[in-house]
Amino acid sequence: MTARPDSPEVADAAGSWRSAYVHIPFCSRRCPYCDFAVVTPVETEVPHRDYVQAVITEIGMSPPWEPLDAISVGGGTPSVVDPALLGDVLAALDARFGLAPGAEIGLEANPEDWRPRRAEALREAGFRRVSFGAQSFDPIVLDALGRNHEPADIDQAVATARACGFESVNLDLIFGTPGESVASWSATLDRA
Repeated sequence: MTARPDSPEVADAAGSWRSAYVHIPFCSRRCPYCDFAVVTPVETEVPHRDYVQAVITEIGMSPPWEPLDAISVGGGTPSVVDPALLGDVLAALDARFGLAPGAEIGLEANPEDWRPRRAEALREAGFRRVSFGAQSFDPIVLDALGRNHEPADIDQAVATARACGFESVNLDLIFGTPGESVASWSATLDRA
């Protein structure tokens, strides 16, 4: 039997951890394997600013809560949005709920568009963690997945994130791409 979400067992397991997920649906392009709710520039004319303002309005309508231990901004590729706008979202969450000391504040990004200026601006906006959609270090696998980056772009993105002071750098990897060998997967894990 599975415990109900509102049961004491679940509450005890969860403790007092409070987190918020903010979905930013924008991507520069749609990856062929992606099933997430995303839009590309050719699929929408909604300006990033208007979407972010709607998110901030929704945050303002939320009931007050405990300070947040974590904020995750995902999508989509939130790093394609102006860092100042993402900073406005963080400020709205902080104003509405507060942030616990040492709160983890992260976002998702793609290696091919991660540049020092953008990384610095995102760090200054309050992000401490970044998760890159690396998927693989094998060029053949990256091609099969329709990715726009090369393995060297992943290395550069990680180095840039660390140089800009991100406390945590994560790589999302995909296992089992058609045509991927055990040796290829092993090499990706070793390099990651």
